[in-house]
Amino acid sequence: MKIQEARDWIDSLHSGVDSKNSLYHYTGYSELPDDWVNTTWMERDGKIFVNEDGKDASGLFFEMPHCYYGDYFGDVMTMSNFLTITSEKFLESNDLPPFVVGISGYDGHSLYYDLARATEEQLGNLKELLEDLDGYPVIDEDAWSNLEQETIDKDIFDNMTGWVEHELSKMDRDDIVDARSEGKICIGEMIWAIINENDIETYVEGCYDVVYAKWGEEEFAEGIVRMFDSRKED
Repeated sequence: MKIQEARDWIDSLHSGVDSKNSLYHYTGYSELPDDWVNTTWMERDGKIFVNEDGKDASGLFFEMPHCYYGDYFGDVMTMSNFLTITSEKFLESNDLPPFVVGISGYDGHSLYYDLARATEEQLGNLKELLEDLDGYPVIDEDAWSNLEQETIDKDIFDNMTGWVEHELSKMDRDDIVDARSEGKICIGEMIWAIINENDIETYVEGCYDVVYAKWGEEEFAEGIVRMFDSRKED
């Protein structure tokens, strides 16, 4: 494949695809990457390469849209897509071009397909997947749902529990914290009960942060106090 052929392939994607500027050249000094690449070595295709149209597309990569995540970019959906499309199960049943993982700061992950090593069939499969994602940017709904639930669970039993315990201490309710330490209660389960009893909306912002609409650690701490005291009375 020549560089211009790769550009023509990009142009063949239907106009709605969010990928028209996703062609990258590997500019690192070492050999072409086999499995991962520092994204500082990936330079977006542009006028600087206009005189190289007749050259082989060695080191030419296509960045996959909707398949990235990091501490400060992406979300659970794009993270789920990345994990799904790079999984052994998906790779076994889908013939796509060879790829490398782009690594950047703050746990950044992205996905680049090597167009120079792609067969015509692989390019056709990639094009079909891209246009499907343009209509609905989710590769596997079950994987997305499961990752979202795992993220919410982790936030409740790790982050939110710690914040609530801090609030309980400020409220001079170390008796509740002690009961948790002794295994008599589970604050995470109590938070879940409050969420369900009050139909509190939860949604994921970014990859790891869960937001509780109109509720914070103070409100949850107050709810746990009421729940704990009512249990003692019973």
